[in-house]
Amino acid sequence: MRVQILAIIAFSMFPNSFAWGQLPLQPFRLRVVREHVDAASLNSDSCIAGKLYQVSDFSDPTANPKGMIWLSDTLELPWKQNASNFSSIKAGQYKAIATDASPAPGEPNLGWRILLQGTEPRYGILIHVGTRNLTSIRNTLGCILVGAQAASGLGPCQLADSPKFRDKIRSAYGDPSNKRPVELQIVESR
Repeated sequence: MRVQILAIIAFSMFPNSFAWGQLPLQPFRLRVVREHVDAASLNSDSCIAGKLYQVSDFSDPTANPKGMIWLSDTLELPWKQNASNFSSIKAGQYKAIATDASPAPGEPNLGWRILLQGTEPRYGILIHVGTRNLTSIRNTLGCILVGAQAASGLGPCQLADSPKFRDKIRSAYGDPSNKRPVELQIVESR
């Protein structure tokens, strides 16, 4: 009885937050753990490799990956003072939205992707599939690419099976029509 009363109060206070019989959606929380890179060793073909995990909370970003669900390997451009089209974005926490909206004219169709918010002065930072099954940092202008680094014969800045891993992340997100909020935390490994 008490739970029903609380639900009625919550619905009357926030009628647009959920439909009858539904609780608000839990955020889809992701953490990118970037591998440590020695800045002195970077060149134009360098990249930042990492791992993308689904997490239940952001309480301890330095915690052992125990309890985190690995979704994909990642690739980013090296840090170049947050320069648009040439740099990875700053480590930190970001709100985001999942989308499969049509791309702007002249842009590649990346399918389902995650658009980060709060990245000013940069815009359009995504977590997305590469443009080919074998993808490299040449397929990004500052976004986070997904795929697998384990394939033999790949260079250090290449990912395989990018569409497969995009689909795995989309599946973990759930029904795209649910508009579930997304939160991303980017941390540097120690």
